[in-house]
Amino acid sequence: MLPIHRLKHNHKYTRIICIAWVVGFSSPITYAEEVAPVAQRLAKKYGCLSCHSETKKIIGPAFRDIAEKYRQIPTAQEYLTFRVKNGGSGVWGVVAMPANKNISDADLEKITRWVLNH
Repeated sequence: MLPIHRLKHNHKYTRIICIAWVVGFSSPITYAEEVAPVAQRLAKKYGCLSCHSETKKIIGPAFRDIAEKYRQIPTAQEYLTFRVKNGGSGVWGVVAMPANKNISDADLEKITRWVLNH
């Protein structure tokens, strides 16, 4: 809520603050608009999209299927981060996922959050 008592004493900025407040709350930027395009570019950059797709299985599972499997698990993002960094097999079949140690933690956080939001 806006501190109305402070706005009365500073008329110069009242209109600007009120407009910014109304615009900010009437048109919030959604996750899909802000983070998803960045995460998708990162997934392409690091080769994730060579084996995965958003909606269908290629070599690895679709991101939608991964999200459905792990969405309700509180530690899903940490688990997926571990799996991407260290690779492995047996969770989705016999084809092994290679370790991806070259992905920065910040980039990997964006990618795994994006995957879990499918």
